[in-house]
Amino acid sequence: MTVAAAPVRLRGARLEVRDLTKSFGGFVAVRDASLVAEPGQVTSLIGPNGAGKTTLFHCVSGIEPPDAGHTILDGQSLRGMTPDRRARAGMARTFQILELFGGLTVAENLQVAVEGRSVSRIWRDLFSLRHPDNPEVEAQVQQALDLVGIGHLAHRPAGSLPTGLSRLVELARALCTEPRVLLLDEPASGLSTAETDRLHRVLSSLADLGLTILLVEHDIELVMALSKTIYVLDFGVVIAAGTPAEVRANPDVRAAYLGADPDEVES
Repeated sequence: MTVAAAPVRLRGARLEVRDLTKSFGGFVAVRDASLVAEPGQVTSLIGPNGAGKTTLFHCVSGIEPPDAGHTILDGQSLRGMTPDRRARAGMARTFQILELFGGLTVAENLQVAVEGRSVSRIWRDLFSLRHPDNPEVEAQVQQALDLVGIGHLAHRPAGSLPTGLSRLVELARALCTEPRVLLLDEPASGLSTAETDRLHRVLSSLADLGLTILLVEHDIELVMALSKTIYVLDFGVVIAAGTPAEVRANPDVRAAYLGADPDEVES
């Protein structure tokens, strides 16, 4: 598959998470977590189930307020910002559970995102998606579809697509919000090997075009192949950070997540 080139470079933003802590009752889900995601790179967050990855994503995207610490986007603190305000600041997120409008076409799913950027029109347009064509909206939708290599699916019903293509539709819809930072929550979940390979190529292309991508993913092969930097979370604490090679060789990571006894790891 060939991913179409964008006419302009995507404008990524530096994302920083500083000393973030989040508790639920007496349970500390995330403790003093810090990370940095740079433009033009895929930065990954990995760890075993229950490590706090989704909680951290919820705090970064504004779904959950942290108890301490904050998120910074290109030097601007997002403290107190709701998810919609963070979206308007340039942050987009996908979820592990697909959330497409199955009764709409692929293009109409993206049209919702484009027109949703205008708060004054979103309720009208959600209930009137088949209004007269808007060339500007159509162009933005087509560009997003081409960026992820599914332009030929524009008029297919979204509900008729297999999981792999549905993930790409969700990704294209996120791009329609013109994000500077893209948060991806297990985008390879449920994908076949071929579908994962396609996702790999798409995400690599988006990073090459300048987008900032923060990825939570359990597919370690995909993470190792895509990432510039990897952070490892265990029991809510960042226990390691570095390149794929550094993380793979870290004995604490091997013991906590990659399945090796630290005494068996070669120095």
